[in-house]
Amino acid sequence: LIVILSAIINPLQNVSAAWTGVPKLLKISDAVKPGKVMSISGEGINLGETAVTMKWDADGSSPLTPPTDATKLRLVTGDSKGHFVVAAFPENAAPGIYNVWVKNNAGWSTPIKLNAPRGMFMSEKEAWNGQRIQVAGRNFDGREFNTAKNIRVRLRAVSDDTIYDISSSITDSNPY
Repeated sequence: LIVILSAIINPLQNVSAAWTGVPKLLKISDAVKPGKVMSISGEGINLGETAVTMKWDADGSSPLTPPTDATKLRLVTGDSKGHFVVAAFPENAAPGIYNVWVKNNAGWSTPIKLNAPRGMFMSEKEAWNGQRIQVAGRNFDGREFNTAKNIRVRLRAVSDDTIYDISSSITDSNPY
């Protein structure tokens, strides 16, 4: 019986194998201001081999690897199991939306967006002319991270991919 239980339990104890490959980023802090810190969560963020860089997102693109002029961030702390790292947003950086990459010995992660708007709830599943829709989420108001309030909302028609800019119809907003 002990031999059978050992054969069942021992493989279960070794399920969490070491991460191989580039880091996989899952989540980043919201509304991060210059001079503050951000937490980046994922897998393969291994202490001792981790580097974090960021680059202003001027055009909404997401380059697969950081450009040569990306800013290297100071690491504050990390997780010995490779699940997160905390990095400092430079005080002299402009507030706004950034692409952020994390590197380990296998290479660079794909970027994750810092301070990008992140819709989390919409009150209606269908829309018609004149309907009021409530949208809730994160990073909608740039004032949260020391930049301008510049809220824009677009709807995309499922039928033909037509985009409707409804920014002029915004009646109320609350960054909190």
